[in-house]
Amino acid sequence: MRSRLMLACLFVLACAGCGGDDAATTTSASVPSSTTTGAPLTTTGAPLTTTTAAASTTSVETTATTPPTTETTLPADTHPVWGVSWQAFVPADGATAVYEAVTFDGRTVQLPARFDYAAEWQGSTWMRLQFGAVEVGQDGAAMYFDIPEPWMMRWAGAESTQAGTGFVQVEYPVEPVLFDFLRLPGETIYLETDIVGDYGAFAATMGLTLEMSLAALVESIEVPAGAFDALHLEMVAGGELIGGLIDTEWWLAPDGFFVKWEEPPGFRSLQLVEGWSG
Repeated sequence: MRSRLMLACLFVLACAGCGGDDAATTTSASVPSSTTTGAPLTTTGAPLTTTTAAASTTSVETTATTPPTTETTLPADTHPVWGVSWQAFVPADGATAVYEAVTFDGRTVQLPARFDYAAEWQGSTWMRLQFGAVEVGQDGAAMYFDIPEPWMMRWAGAESTQAGTGFVQVEYPVEPVLFDFLRLPGETIYLETDIVGDYGAFAATMGLTLEMSLAALVESIEVPAGAFDALHLEMVAGGELIGGLIDTEWWLAPDGFFVKWEEPPGFRSLQLVEGWSG
């Protein structure tokens, strides 16, 4: 059976960390004032004599009203290009959702999903995004990572199970891999690392290359949960992987998180059926 890299891709999420030389810069153009240049107007002629009755004048005072100035302050965790707040993007601790998954043996199943901010993995505490139940004989996958600051994700590993197999498949990098989503617009990110893979019958350490790029900053997509304007990312994983190159792409949206995911850890595809709540 072809083994798939369990990339929490995470990520994506990379779409952005914080600060740095690549932050977007806004330039305000100065509008010049209008200037008229010319010789002064001169009039020559005999003076005119006029007799008029004194006119009665009434002074009227006009008060100009200056409209109030409204300033909009964006949250500090707003992505400089996408314009989305990190807090509006990532589910709350303990939030749940439902996804439709296509398994490697062609089944379509609905799985509960859960997002936890503190889960044990490889002797440390990480965030965890889980689909289904990661148990022998069940369909499930879990990705482990942390967020050192908004829009930056550090991938720690993944594990998955399938109903028709009798083991838990585990993959994790020798050192956690940092994905900086602030650097994505207009460029491709290249990463190299070594990962440890445990596939039940054998375990090995393999070289891994990752090439991630932004397919679309805002792309309309419809899934069972509804229509979303999503960030579309693509990633190619290569190196000493069983099965050769793996093409992964995913769509992320505010209040929807991972709306759709092609070639995620443990499955052929995932798409949101019931949105995140809790």
